[in-house]
Amino acid sequence: MTQKKFAVIFGTRPEAIKLAPVIHELERQQQDVVKISTGQHQSMLSQALNYFEIAADHDLGTMREGQTLPELLSRITADSESVLRREKPDVVIVQGDTSTALGSGMAAYFSGLPVAHVEAGLRTYNNENPFPEEVNRSIIARLARWHFCPTDRARINLRQEGIDGPGVQVTGNTVVDALHWGRAKALGRFNGSLRKWLADTLNVPTTAIERFVLVTCHRRENFGQPLADICRAICELERRREDLRIIWPVHLNPNVRQEVERMVRCCGPRIYPVAPVDYETMLALLETCKFILTDSGGIQEEAAVFHKPVLIMRKATERPEIVESGGGMLVGTDPDTIVDAANRVLDDDGLYQKMSNAPNPFGDGHAAERIVGSLLQ
Repeated sequence: MTQKKFAVIFGTRPEAIKLAPVIHELERQQQDVVKISTGQHQSMLSQALNYFEIAADHDLGTMREGQTLPELLSRITADSESVLRREKPDVVIVQGDTSTALGSGMAAYFSGLPVAHVEAGLRTYNNENPFPEEVNRSIIARLARWHFCPTDRARINLRQEGIDGPGVQVTGNTVVDALHWGRAKALGRFNGSLRKWLADTLNVPTTAIERFVLVTCHRRENFGQPLADICRAICELERRREDLRIIWPVHLNPNVRQEVERMVRCCGPRIYPVAPVDYETMLALLETCKFILTDSGGIQEEAAVFHKPVLIMRKATERPEIVESGGGMLVGTDPDTIVDAANRVLDDDGLYQKMSNAPNPFGDGHAAERIVGSLLQ
């Protein structure tokens, strides 16, 4: 087998999680892998890299406090181009829709290097939702040579945009590969009761994790009034449901943290805002929660793997497969709609079982093998 040199570029925790199986498979195939971190989300990124036993060869350290999106994108593009010029890889691999993926993809394109896009073809066709990720993905699609689609719908989206041919392949989503690997590692490390381990790790009462809803929220388009409405909904859900606890790992972004802090001052004692959790703890939360309220794209996929109902607090999702499969509901940010949907899931056993038993539309855990096999042809 001919050895090639691959540059794999990541900057956020989701990118690291979803590219870890690709890196492991490339290394298993004895390829030369250069791992480049832009440092877009440094602390949360480091947790994931450590968990997946990956060390970056280059850390660009592009994040600056208070910088704008254009400043971040320009820094990632310039710094990535500098490293790629020195390393001269045969292929540059990017994932998803972040500023890291777009900036490093543009750097590769400007340098004449072929780009492989993992998790290609997701679309809402609404440039404001998710913002700026919808536009980021669309631009990457114009410069990539390989498009590794997680689902048939993603491939159809690309075909409708005039992107087709042997470089477009349905592989499944590497998040499923990562979860299989990470779940096996986590379960091997949990001693005794998983719930007791969680309570000790999160520093919450054991009763907090006996019957709880997991909440995550960080989308840029939800900053401001939408996030305030989400907080109102969580507060109202806690007020109405004495049988329920709510655990919310609060994102570090001050736009999120400050709004949640205001909410907690007005709410009852059954809401537990906790610091951002590492990947292993998030796996344990997904394993043990009743259901999930989120605006995250990646957690929609993870919910499907864990067979947990997910209520999506966004106007649109680029992962409509979770809704079509029956495993998720798109509820927006209106407080009454969120609370009503949550109560339906809690009170209607038939609905809960239907959502829990929905098939996982995102793959079989062998996406990385297909991606690497294609790139080595």
